Amino acid sequence: MASNWKEKSPSEETLKSLEGVRSDNQNDCFLVQSEESTWGWFAFRPRCLQWLNSSRFLMAVLFFLTITQGMVSLTFVPMSLPSLERRFLLNSKQTGTLISAADITSMIFGTLASFYGGHSHKGKWLGCGAIISGLASAIYSLPHFLIEDYDPQSVSTKSLPFCVSNKTFVAKDEDCLTTARSSSSYYFIFILAQLLSGVGSSPLLSLAPAWLDENVHPKHTGLYLGMFFTAFIIGPGIGTMIGGKLLEVYVDIKMPPGLQLRPLDHRWIGAWWLGPFVFAFFLIISGFILLGFPSKVPGAVEMREEAIKNKYIIGKDNNLQGRLKDIVPATKSLFTNKVYIFQICGMISGTFAWYGAGPFLYKIIRDRYGAPQFLAGLFMSILSLIGGNVGVWIGSAVVRGLGLRDSCRKAAKFVFFANIFTMSILSFLVPGCEYPRYAGVDVPYPNSSLGQLQLSSSCNINCHCTTNQYSPMCDSRGVNFFSPCYAGCSPLDAKKGFANCSCTSIPSKLTMGPCKKRCSYLYLFVGYLFIMTVIGVCDQIPSDIVLFRSVPDNQRSYGLGIQFVLSKLMAALPGPIIIGYIIDETCSLWKTKCSQRGNCLNYDYDKLGWIIVSYGLPLKALSLMFYFLSWYYCKELEIRVATTTDDVNKTESNCKSTAV
Repeated sequence: MASNWKEKSPSEETLKSLEGVRSDNQNDCFLVQSEESTWGWFAFRPRCLQWLNSSRFLMAVLFFLTITQGMVSLTFVPMSLPSLERRFLLNSKQTGTLISAADITSMIFGTLASFYGGHSHKGKWLGCGAIISGLASAIYSLPHFLIEDYDPQSVSTKSLPFCVSNKTFVAKDEDCLTTARSSSSYYFIFILAQLLSGVGSSPLLSLAPAWLDENVHPKHTGLYLGMFFTAFIIGPGIGTMIGGKLLEVYVDIKMPPGLQLRPLDHRWIGAWWLGPFVFAFFLIISGFILLGFPSKVPGAVEMREEAIKNKYIIGKDNNLQGRLKDIVPATKSLFTNKVYIFQICGMISGTFAWYGAGPFLYKIIRDRYGAPQFLAGLFMSILSLIGGNVGVWIGSAVVRGLGLRDSCRKAAKFVFFANIFTMSILSFLVPGCEYPRYAGVDVPYPNSSLGQLQLSSSCNINCHCTTNQYSPMCDSRGVNFFSPCYAGCSPLDAKKGFANCSCTSIPSKLTMGPCKKRCSYLYLFVGYLFIMTVIGVCDQIPSDIVLFRSVPDNQRSYGLGIQFVLSKLMAALPGPIIIGYIIDETCSLWKTKCSQRGNCLNYDYDKLGWIIVSYGLPLKALSLMFYFLSWYYCKELEIRVATTTDDVNKTESNCKSTAV
């Protein structure tokens, strides 16, 4: 019976029957020459290591790879964006494009990997992908080693932050040209790393679940997929905690002499490069281990045939053999599958807003709700590590308890109702820190005679101020000034403790640094998002069950690949760019260098929240409609599959009777 199937390791008889066996010594650890069913590389296949050749160890390696991949791609890179914006003067649209760059190549190579990988050795695709991801991660950290040491005071520009009427600062053309070229070169390296990362990560979501599914019994699929998606959630969870601590390490490890900065200082930049650099090696090691696995672990072929016979899964479509000419009919078969296509459309429309906002979530928690680096990372790890895992295991328990693994219709029904209660997009309406006000930007200067809001005013017009150096100051009213120069403070005023500068109200005394923001509702925001994460993730396994049970057995990998590509093309690719553009549009104050706009210094996050919700809610309603249609057409699919299987069994029975 299929339920009695157990995974097997190579038996003594199997090993002895293999051709080309030779013994290097007197113990049992000899090399096996066959490559079809043993673990190892080329001719190096030690007998004493064949205990690794099992679905359990395969699950362990994929578990580790998925965690590491999630840490690098889904946490270290997004968490580095605020640091990259300040270090390399990038805006949110550029960093959003940086995130989307990986989706471009993963979309292209995901299609090829899912189709050809579905008809060939999936382990080789996954192993090579992991190695490429490791190289991409190392390249991502490369600009840190190429750029000069970070200068928090910007002393290299020789700019004066004070109001000095007889001096002016003008950047040399050649200096600006050099700065522009170097910034473009660093940005190109980041884009290249992300493009390679997309190539390396593309096989993971499409081939790994299918590879696990064909090496375990269908009754155990929910458990193994639950472990796989748990790893997909654990990775970002661990990554946010490690990334948060790394960002509390100074970017150059050692600070310049005489400088004592703290992570909460506005000039602080953490070691954004350290995580990608170190974990690149773990990705490469995982890749080499996966390259040692055979296509099928011992016993998997017999188990699969028995599962098809017992109607646990749909049999192969023998018209598709993995050839180039089969791509068109295979794609047509999937796009005309109503259950499959409506399920994917529901996933895309339901996650579009989060695909865009997700990479900026760390930045939002830190800037909008005032959480320090480590606390922001801790909250993100709670959301992904605890909330995501609880959701996955609830989904796995529901699959087993309600019998969803055996019914496409029941799984689709659960996905529909689970999504009714998932309204995580509303979390952006939770208010955060009060909006920082800047003189000349949000409020007029106290003694200004000009009718419009601008940094240059009558009180500082002779100070020859520059926006190249951002050195904020705070007055007693809670109003920020861009720098001592824009506050009209001379070096003499500095000696007096910045009292009675020309652009401030009298009497007034300024303090260095931005005004402290009163922040509230941080825990409400995280708590609401935690509940929505649990509900939103618990439908992941039932959704995959719908996809697995709605396509032929040899089209599962390609089906997951098409889902992966469509998600990237219609959600993950445009999402970060659109959200990055929206974030830039809510910026009220920019830092400039050489007359070029750099990174944003102040955002209107309340306005940003309303904009995200306004286009996220209609997409959520659309996703519910698609999930309902998928559930509706599942009944028709199950009837058709049952009828086809009965006809095949009757034909086989008649053939046997005729032969007798």
